[in-house]
Amino acid sequence: MIGILISFVILAAGFFFCLWLIRPSSFQIQEQRRQLKGEIQEIEITLQEISNTWEEAKRRNEPLEIKDQLITSINTDKKIYQENKALSEEKNDKEQKLVKLTEAISKWNFDKSNEYNNTKEENKRWWQQQKKWKSMVEPFLHDKEIHRLIDQFMKTFYYHYLRENFIVEEDLQKSSLKFGNFLDLENYGERGHCQTNWIQQTSQGIKNNEIKMIINLDKRYLLNKFGMTKYITSFNENVEPGQAYVHFLPIDFSDFMKTIIHELAHAIQSKKRSLWSSLDDELTQCESSGERKIIVDSEGHKKSVLKYPQLAAEHTEISEKLERMVKKSDEYKKFQQWWQTFPKLIS
Repeated sequence: MIGILISFVILAAGFFFCLWLIRPSSFQIQEQRRQLKGEIQEIEITLQEISNTWEEAKRRNEPLEIKDQLITSINTDKKIYQENKALSEEKNDKEQKLVKLTEAISKWNFDKSNEYNNTKEENKRWWQQQKKWKSMVEPFLHDKEIHRLIDQFMKTFYYHYLRENFIVEEDLQKSSLKFGNFLDLENYGERGHCQTNWIQQTSQGIKNNEIKMIINLDKRYLLNKFGMTKYITSFNENVEPGQAYVHFLPIDFSDFMKTIIHELAHAIQSKKRSLWSSLDDELTQCESSGERKIIVDSEGHKKSVLKYPQLAAEHTEISEKLERMVKKSDEYKKFQQWWQTFPKLIS
């Protein structure tokens, strides 16, 4: 009996001695911790990059092609895992987020594919028709009613903004702003343009500089009068699965209004700053198409930045405030109803 007990004690001691021998060293634990932190950082970067790319794809309403994300993992035995449990669980959690994001994008691509297939014939028809888009919209360029109502709409909110923000009291009928026309801006990358001109006037022998502004809009918006909501920039039926067969610019009423508000903000900013600026001063800039300059950062890398960031920020602020003002007004509702029910030409 005693012999059996002694044998048992010896076996137990041997077992625990073996456990002690195979216990991970502090070096192994630290090495795995370093690798886990590196993997977590890689996953975070991948998540951010894919999320940003997807946001852009959603903005463009297009499918998103992504490569399979391979997350390399180190061989982790249970003991080392326990020593770095928090980091291991953090990595697992981020891996699951990446999997869910990839699954969401796959569903988005599937939905977009169905949507594109459902509208493929419509897009193809528009693509064919829009090859002669300039002659299609020509009659609208000379329509006095269209010009009168757009001019009236622009002046109304231009004047309201100036008055409500105590910039300047300006007679609506003698406004320094007017709508010019629908122009061919296809090769300029613009959807609208606010042209500013200094006018030198003399009153009682005193010279006074004032500005006059003309807002022109992209004539492709007039294709909306044919019921079209997209200007097709490219169409190709023979593309790889998962890739977009069509690319387009939105020309629906919503985008039309965004452009009007954007250009009105340029006009308001120009008017505001002209009250104390000289002829050589920059009056208005925006974040989307403002002048840029190249700088070299602290690490020696070249980067493009806005030349007038304060002006661009002010333009954004005016745009946002103006949009809220427009959207809640009765004038906006009436203008939308007129635009969408205005007699359309038959294509």
